[in-house]
Amino acid sequence: SEINMGTHKYIAFYGDTDNTNNTNIFIEYSQDGVNWFRGAGDNAKIIIVSASGNFYDEEHVTPPKIRISRPNTSGSAETLTLYYTRL
Repeated sequence: SEINMGTHKYIAFYGDTDNTNNTNIFIEYSQDGVNWFRGAGDNAKIIIVSASGNFYDEEHVTPPKIRISRPNTSGSAETLTLYYTRL
């Protein structure tokens, strides 16, 4: 689901996953909550997941809405815990 940034311009993420086969977690941006993009030329901001499954990232956000995208290319079941705080 989307995160409405409101008047906040920064967001910090942290969490854990039990599927470390695919190390890409993307931040996607939207002006309207319908059309989503990952940035110029599909060069997404990637949050790197370590071998233990822990991750952390922070981002300066201009569009009013963001969401987290996590493609599961391994086909494995996954539990992903994500926390965030807007700054």
